[in-house]
Amino acid sequence: MSKMLAVALLAALSLGNATAAPVPKPPEGVILITSFNKTMPMEIVKPNGTSVKVITSTELLQPWQASLSPDGSRVAYLNVPKTMPGRDKQSSEQSICWRDLDAKDGTPPKIIVDVAYSPQLFWAANGKSIYYSLVDPDKRVWAHTREIEFESWIYDSATEKRTRLKIPKEHSILAVSPDGKN
Repeated sequence: MSKMLAVALLAALSLGNATAAPVPKPPEGVILITSFNKTMPMEIVKPNGTSVKVITSTELLQPWQASLSPDGSRVAYLNVPKTMPGRDKQSSEQSICWRDLDAKDGTPPKIIVDVAYSPQLFWAANGKSIYYSLVDPDKRVWAHTREIEFESWIYDSATEKRTRLKIPKEHSILAVSPDGKN
């Protein structure tokens, strides 16, 4: 009987020491959103949906392919016209832009370059440089007609200088290391 009592006592002790499953922490940081049903402003929200800031600009048309800087103080994006009258016209009016998120409302973004198309934008780990690939508006061709020729660049927001990267023209930048290393 003492063996059964010992087993019951151990079972009771182990249940008493059982800890509840850890409660997951809510996500941290902010999320950059836009609406295709409104006037196309960008908005910074918390993961619970609480608005932090609405970003407006006289130049802001339809932000696309947006990328927040590592410290969250800047955003780079492809600025696309709200109207799409025709693929060629719409494409020739796109620009790669960036702006400080704490800029006064209505402040126009810095325009890096006009493009026919840019698949993605990436901030360097330093939060000051932007990597991007583009299709030059003067050399635009579409995938359904022939191969796309990309140019890949890095833009330094402090000096506003662009430097062409030595990446083959049939390739575009797919990702950039978040720590600037591997």
